[in-house]
Amino acid sequence: MYKLAEFILRPFALVTCQSVNELIVQKTPKNRKEMQNTLALINLVEQIAQSIVATPGLPASAVRLQQNAARFTQDYKPQLVDNVNTIEGFVRRYDTVRSPLQSNLDAWQAGNTNASLEVSKILKELSLVLEEIISRSTDVKDDVTKYGELMLGVQQGFFSETNELRGQIRTAQAQLSSQRAIRDDLIRRRIELASFPVINFIVQIANLIARQRLIEQDIAELSTQLSRFENKVARLNYTLRLAEQLSNRLNILVETIFNLFNALIFTNNSLEQALQQAESGGDVSIAIVAKAYVSSFEEQIKLFS
Repeated sequence: MYKLAEFILRPFALVTCQSVNELIVQKTPKNRKEMQNTLALINLVEQIAQSIVATPGLPASAVRLQQNAARFTQDYKPQLVDNVNTIEGFVRRYDTVRSPLQSNLDAWQAGNTNASLEVSKILKELSLVLEEIISRSTDVKDDVTKYGELMLGVQQGFFSETNELRGQIRTAQAQLSSQRAIRDDLIRRRIELASFPVINFIVQIANLIARQRLIEQDIAELSTQLSRFENKVARLNYTLRLAEQLSNRLNILVETIFNLFNALIFTNNSLEQALQQAESGGDVSIAIVAKAYVSSFEEQIKLFS
């Protein structure tokens, strides 16, 4: 368990705790390895989630955390991986039509207006496929966003529970300090009375001893309660750190999925612009514009390769 705990508690880069709905950023993937990086991040989130599921000795309140952590592998990873594979499949599909597309664009620019029909046909097929990918990516984006919000709520629940228990610890500590002070005062008074062997003082000493015994019982019970609280807080803190690690990595994953989705939208915009030009047909000037949009589309495609 210690080796597992050491792995789970290994420090990760944290992200700002903000609503996952605010993680929409207007940018495209940073480099051509973004798809591989996304798969690696998906696997990392799964690794953390599985570690949580397999961790023994968590408090009873961690059942919800472990159940929801298990859902990542069951419900979310498959669609996330499938989404990445589908995008990569679209890139491979474009590679198969790139050569005839460029040839027809060149022919159109050279004056063969009939070539615009072939350009339009190729772009239309690509557009239909990309629109389907965007539709599926929307569902994936929405699902993983809701899951991220769910796990953030679980994390916040542990934070509130831990704070509440810490308040109980402070109360118990104050009561324990008060009872110890009373006990010490009783002992002091008993010692003072013991130096006067008068019958009344002897009775008072007996009463003080009886009271001290009751106080000692209270102290023992409070000490046991305090120890129980402290142990529970330690377990909750450990569980909270597990939940934070999963939630933080999920936030990064959500941001990455949003970036990929935005990149798909930008890619589709270039494709649609090129398709509009091709469908309008016309002279060389339109062919030049269409070719420029196709070049922009290609640059976007490279980001997914």
